[in-house]
This record gives sequence, C-alpha cells and structure tokens, in this order.
Amino acid sequence: MSLPDKIIKEIDMLNEKDRQKVLDKIKEKYMFQKAAHSVMIGSHLDFAPYATESILLEGNYERDIINKMKELVKAYNEVEMEY
Repeated sequence: MSLPDKIIKEIDMLNEKDRQKVLDKIKEKYMFQKAAHSVMIGSHLDFAPYATESILLEGNYERDIINKMKELVKAYNEVEMEY
C-alpha cells in the first residue's frame, strides 16, 4: 500500500468531526503555501514558516486587517495574476 493510501485509510478511520478538522488543516496549509502573498492573522506555528507577513491579535487588529486587505486589493489589482 502506498503512503498516500495509508494516510487516507487512517483519515477514514477518524470520526466525522476529527476527519473534517484534519482535512481542513491540510487544505489551509497547502493554500497558504501556494499563495502569492499570505497574511497570518494571529499566531499559528504551522503556518508561520509560510506567511509573507502577520497581523497580531493585539490593539486595534480589526483595523489592521481591513487596512491590509485594502492594500493587497490595490497591489494585486495592478498585477496580472496567473491561475
């Protein structure tokens, strides 16, 4: 049995709630790794190595998140994205 098949078999043995947590974490990690620009909100050790930058959950972080979103929309609307 191949390694991917073994992993899938182990995931299938989890209850639905834990299976969904594992699959969500895998999806988030790989989307984060492949992003043109990634902003980590808060502190997440699993994602920190792949973050382009981060916003800490301190002070007026909601404002910081909104400002970062506006900045990225402006920056990436001026760049032709490859999909």
